[in-house]
Amino acid sequence: MQEIKDTRRAIVRVGYDGRVHKTFRGHQARERFENESRMLRYLEEKECPFVPRLLEADPETLKIVTTNCGTRVEHLGEERVRELYDELETYGVRHE
Repeated sequence: MQEIKDTRRAIVRVGYDGRVHKTFRGHQARERFENESRMLRYLEEKECPFVPRLLEADPETLKIVTTNCGTRVEHLGEERVRELYDELETYGVRHE
């Protein structure tokens, strides 16, 4: 697996199959795990086309596995990020 991010809050790796593995850690890890899992399920239910699909969620290890959406938000231009966040709000979700 290729390591994409390793911070005090999470470690993110992309598997050779393209799936994204994220393990939450640090301050409020359980709350962040639960919130992200809940939001991904909600957005999938609403058929939001530009967020990853939640494939697995393990509350014991605080790990989620998702599909890969392609470009990381950090690599998008500021205007495109704003457009995506604005569109998320049409689904009733605010990214913070």
